[in-house]
Amino acid sequence: MGLELILLLGVFGYSYKKPILNPRFWRYIFWASLFFTCLNILDIFILPEGLLIKLFPILESNIPTNKEDALLAIILTMPYLYVAYKLSSHKPQKKSKK
Repeated sequence: MGLELILLLGVFGYSYKKPILNPRFWRYIFWASLFFTCLNILDIFILPEGLLIKLFPILESNIPTNKEDALLAIILTMPYLYVAYKLSSHKPQKKSKK
């Protein structure tokens, strides 16, 4: 939940072209988000059921999910990953002309 709030803050900063934190921070956030998204894909679609929880008990959740809900959550995570990736670059964003 905390990671999503940080990413939401990044979306706000990216959409209004306001620098929030430094690019190194966003690089860490990008890789952490990508790691957890890949773990989610592995857990739901590839690995046998319960294997990932045995290896990493901290990831256990009491919220039941099915494959459709997990796929929707993964799709909704993609804009967050894009924004974290863009904020992690050192290139300044171009401001649009009004």
